[in-house]
Amino acid sequence: MSKITDNYRQLAAGIGFGYDEPTKCIYGQRNGYEYLIYAFDQRYPYLLQISTSAKSMGCVIGKEESKLFTKSVKPASGLVQKDSLITVTAKNTPKQESLRDNINFILDALSAFLNERAFTPCCQICGSQVQTTGFAVQKAYMHLCPECGTRLKSDNEVRFQSDERKNGNLIGGIVGALLGALLGIASMLLFNQMGYVASISGVILAVCVVKGFELLGGRLNKLGIAICCIIMLIMPYIGNRLICGVELAKVRGFNVFDGFQAVSAQLAYGMIDRDAYMMNLAMLYLFTIVGAVPTIMNIVRNTSFTNRVSQIGQRIG
Repeated sequence: MSKITDNYRQLAAGIGFGYDEPTKCIYGQRNGYEYLIYAFDQRYPYLLQISTSAKSMGCVIGKEESKLFTKSVKPASGLVQKDSLITVTAKNTPKQESLRDNINFILDALSAFLNERAFTPCCQICGSQVQTTGFAVQKAYMHLCPECGTRLKSDNEVRFQSDERKNGNLIGGIVGALLGALLGIASMLLFNQMGYVASISGVILAVCVVKGFELLGGRLNKLGIAICCIIMLIMPYIGNRLICGVELAKVRGFNVFDGFQAVSAQLAYGMIDRDAYMMNLAMLYLFTIVGAVPTIMNIVRNTSFTNRVSQIGQRIG
C-alpha cells in the first residue's frame, strides 16, 4: 500500500467516510448530501476537490456567492456550480491532521450553505431529486440515481463489447511506427549535425514510434506494444550507426550508404573509438526507454479509463 493510499484511508476514517482504492475516491454522506472527495490532478494528491450534486429552484451559486463562501470558509479556495454539480477545492495541506480538520470544516460549512439556500440532492443526468450514489465514469466522478447508474453501466458494457470486437489495423500500426522511427532517426542526424548530443533524440524516437502506431493502427494493444518495443530495440542501433556513417562519408569522401556499411570495419581496425561508439549507443537506448515507458503507460492508463463505469465503493464495471 502506498503512502498516499494510506493517507487517504486515514483521512476517510477521520471524517467518517469510506475510501474506494480502485477509483482513488473518498465517499460518504454529511447532513443529507452525498459527497465525493478526490484529487483533481494525481500529480498533486493533496489538492482535493469535494463534490456533490444538488439544485435549488431559487438559487444559483454565482461569483458573489462563491466569494462569500470562500471568505468565510478559510480552508476552501474555490466554490463552483456547473449545472447541478457543485465543487469546492480545498487548500493543499499534506499534513494529515490539518487536512482532516479542513475537510471536516468544509463539509459542514458546505452542507449548511446548501441547506440555507434550499438545495436538494439530485442526479447529475436526469435531475431527479433523490439521494445519489458516486460513480467513476471514464476520468470523471459523477453523482447518479440508481436508474441512471444502471443504464450507464449497461450502455458501457455494450460499447466495451463493441470495442473488443474491433480489430486494430495492425499493418497501419506497423507503418505508423516505422514512420515514427524514421522521424526519430532524422532527429538523431539533425541533432548530431547541429553539434548537440544526439542521445536526447531517443526520447523523440520512442514517442514517435508509439504515437505513430496508435495514430495509424487505431489501438495500442499488447501486440502493438510488443511491435513498438522491437522497433525501438532496432532503431537506436541503426541511428547510431548512421550517425557514424555520415561522419565517415564527410571525412573519407564516401557516400552515406558506403559510410554506413564501413562502420563495422572501421570499428574493427580501431579507426572509430569503440568506447565512444558504445557509449553513444547506450545513451540512445537509455533515452529511448525514458521516452517509451511514460508514453506507453499514459496510453494504457487512458485506455483503461475509456470504458470505465464504476460505482464508488462497490466495483461493478
